[in-house]
Amino acid sequence: MVTARDGVEEYRTLAERPEPDYALGAGWRALRLSSVVLGLIPVLMVLQTVLGGGAAGEGRDAGLAWTAALTWAVCVVGPAVLSRFPQVFNYPTMLTSENVQRLYRLGAVTMILVAAGCTVTLWGVTATLGLPAGWLSWVGIAGLTAAVIWAVRASLRA
Repeated sequence: MVTARDGVEEYRTLAERPEPDYALGAGWRALRLSSVVLGLIPVLMVLQTVLGGGAAGEGRDAGLAWTAALTWAVCVVGPAVLSRFPQVFNYPTMLTSENVQRLYRLGAVTMILVAAGCTVTLWGVTATLGLPAGWLSWVGIAGLTAAVIWAVRASLRA
């Protein structure tokens, strides 16, 4: 840990970084949980269609089921879990004793928004099953883009 001229501590390595000392609001925690749960539903729909056969599942292979499950695990569950450990993220600005908790919170919220955007995008993938939900893919992608732009701008101002 290095102390700058004005007495502000800078955290230059992961080992120096403090643990988060904030609590996310109930709304953010609910969005994180609901993203994981609601993101699993399209995966289960794909699995039922692929493995169950039937008219909607004819001609489909197990690759679609694996793709849906891995997408859910990496793009929804991954950010949801990472949102609990913001001290491991890379930040575009130096972490100091003045901004570290604010940047941690911003990183956690960003990961929750990424999980939510990926969940909406997964629901759009259900259009491959013949459901009229393809437009949700574009909504999810727009949400992901907006979340990333917002997070980068906010972190550069922190």
